[in-house]
Amino acid sequence: MMNILMACSWGSRHTMSGNGSFFYDQAKLLESRGFFVEMLFADYSFGFRNDVLPDESKAMGSLNCHFIQAKSVVPFFPLLNLKFHGIQLMRKVKRLEIAAPDLIICQSMIELSHLATLLKNHWSCPVVFVEHHSAFTSKGLYHLPVILPNRINQVKKSGIQVFAVSQFLKEELIQHRQLPGVQRVFNPVPSELENRAYKAPTDLGFRFVAIGRFDSNKRIDLIARAFCEFYAGGGKGELLLITGEEGREPLNAVIEANPEAPIDLNFEYGKLGRERVFREIEAAHVVISCSKFETFGMTILESLSLGRPVLSSDSGGPRDLVNETNGVLMDIQSDADLAWGMKRIQANYSEFDYEAIKKTTIRRFCIENWIETIIELAGNESARATFGKHGRSNVLKICSKELRFKQLRNLITAQIT
Repeated sequence: MMNILMACSWGSRHTMSGNGSFFYDQAKLLESRGFFVEMLFADYSFGFRNDVLPDESKAMGSLNCHFIQAKSVVPFFPLLNLKFHGIQLMRKVKRLEIAAPDLIICQSMIELSHLATLLKNHWSCPVVFVEHHSAFTSKGLYHLPVILPNRINQVKKSGIQVFAVSQFLKEELIQHRQLPGVQRVFNPVPSELENRAYKAPTDLGFRFVAIGRFDSNKRIDLIARAFCEFYAGGGKGELLLITGEEGREPLNAVIEANPEAPIDLNFEYGKLGRERVFREIEAAHVVISCSKFETFGMTILESLSLGRPVLSSDSGGPRDLVNETNGVLMDIQSDADLAWGMKRIQANYSEFDYEAIKKTTIRRFCIENWIETIIELAGNESARATFGKHGRSNVLKICSKELRFKQLRNLITAQIT
């Protein structure tokens, strides 16, 4: 059995936020395939959480999960002092009972770049980053001019392999951040959707749904205005927007100005359970994503995994997901652009094979493809780097490591076939 340690940041006080939850889901998928997986969470919530750690640990199920405090007395100091922060975290890691891993998979170079180097040196095993953060793109919301170059330089020096979750992010890391050797690996389909039966959308009319934070990037307000224009121009159907409380006033203003347009609002984004979100997608005919940029697009992947066509802006990451067989990918600069896209996808809706969309997506983005890519490249790169640095004296050690990777690939092949 291969031991894998997955290290990631913990985004909020009571639950993992965003990609942290996806990372946990990937660990559960690996565990279900027969790997021994432990998780290391660096808590950046800046809250006193010692009293709730035991309950959270139990909620993780059978995985061995370890929590370390990543906060500082001075807010955001850990993000500014990379080396000192990594040493602090490593001291806490050494006090934990963690089985020696064969592979360490890390999430987010922003928080864990130096810690990853220390983990690599401590256990002498391959370490990889699966990077998703928009800060590393030229269009990112967080530019952090001093912090990001430090993270990139640390990863370059350590020789840690970096995987980007989309071709768009891969190109940005190579060209915009001058980080060579980046490989591409997609996020896998969530575990709940792997074997979920296809469910046809409701027969009551035609329903669009959009899910996302209310901010300048997600452009939920533009979706609302575009739907009003679509409806006023003779389009049929209704729209459900699931977003944050910040959108209450501006979205209600749009509805008051267009009372005839059937728009439903739900301001519980981030609070709804994943099952509830999946049911809302299944009740819809089309899912809309209107972001200015996306490094991947998990909502899009979830929608396609449920057999729903997607109408998406050409925002980077969705180029790997959306094509003419499962939706419409287009440049969206205005309300009129999106309104036209709504008319187009509705007019051509009967041409989509919904069950084929679901099957193709799950087959393409299954966990076997995800881990096979990481293990294959991490193993080969590690062996070549070790041999090149230490010469023939470590041949036996390298062969032993390579044997474990070969055994793992055989296991993956058996699972696929």
